[in-house]
Amino acid sequence: MRENRFLVFLLVLCFSGSFLHAQKTSFVPGYVVTIDMDTLRGVLKIFRPDIANGRVTFRDTYGVKTNYYPKNLFCYKIGNDSYVSKTLQKNSSVIGGSKGFMQVRDTGAVNLYFYYYEVNSEKSYQSQFDPAVADYFISIQDIDSTDVYNPSAYNNDFLITEPLSGDFYIERKGQWHQLIKPTKFKKQMMQFFEDDPLLVDVLKKKQLKFEDIIFMVQVYNRKKIEGRE
Repeated sequence: MRENRFLVFLLVLCFSGSFLHAQKTSFVPGYVVTIDMDTLRGVLKIFRPDIANGRVTFRDTYGVKTNYYPKNLFCYKIGNDSYVSKTLQKNSSVIGGSKGFMQVRDTGAVNLYFYYYEVNSEKSYQSQFDPAVADYFISIQDIDSTDVYNPSAYNNDFLITEPLSGDFYIERKGQWHQLIKPTKFKKQMMQFFEDDPLLVDVLKKKQLKFEDIIFMVQVYNRKKIEGRE
């Protein structure tokens, strides 16, 4: 009888430990920046990207939990991922829709954001990239390469292979962000990168396509940092 009670106690203890561990691991360190530009540090709950675009669950150092929405925050960071609150552009040349949290993909002379669609919405769900198609990250030393705009020249360590479902937005500092449309990609990018003749040239030759947008922005930004045109 005593052994049975001890066994039940162990099972309850194990279950409680697993439950507490699951609770802890569902929150990771980060911070939120309110629209009043106050920075609050604590832990944030991990959501799927298509949920994280519209809600943040934040717990401060006292354990107080608060839900924030795009209208309440300027930006937030969860682990290594950063998000900013931006007005959405829904397949229109006029921006004026609701706000959403966009994931920051690169920053510099131009900023690149990605807004994930809600996967439960059949109307808005689109698969921009085939899962087999890889976009490319680069490293600083790669910038000096003569074929800097040739993605195939880069090491596999810089690949990101996950499929993305949503929209890219791009902005030059001090200007309004723009939705990047696959059908107008070349024209838009040539306007943004008009001060980079090499990049304009490879766009004209169709050597880089919509799937290479992260790669292009990263190269462009790092060249600006180094002061090279």
